[in-house]
Amino acid sequence: MIERRKHPRLSVMAQVQLTHDAEVHILEAANVSRGGLFLSGNPPDYPDLVAGADVDLVIFANNADELDAHASRARIARIEPETHEHQPAGFGLAFTAIDERNVTRLERLIEHVPKRSKTG
Repeated sequence: MIERRKHPRLSVMAQVQLTHDAEVHILEAANVSRGGLFLSGNPPDYPDLVAGADVDLVIFANNADELDAHASRARIARIEPETHEHQPAGFGLAFTAIDERNVTRLERLIEHVPKRSKTG
């Protein structure tokens, strides 16, 4: 398979507040890059989150306020059902609007957020 991402993904442990219309969801980030992130979650539990939907989001970095990143907009690029063996169920998001201050915060978050163990 050809990798189409411009930015490498990094596995992280961080919570994400995602808002779509009037619905607010808290999900766990599985990985993040400068271009987007993947959120773990069972898609049927979030019927308002559909491919192509624009969402607002905030990434929280384990009580480190200076690393929290506010991406003003992202688009749900893909939805992964629970049937994939090597990919958790969830949502792939691509950032569509993020200002330079938050790009810097996102890059710092990627550098400092605890990495997930490859064995666990």
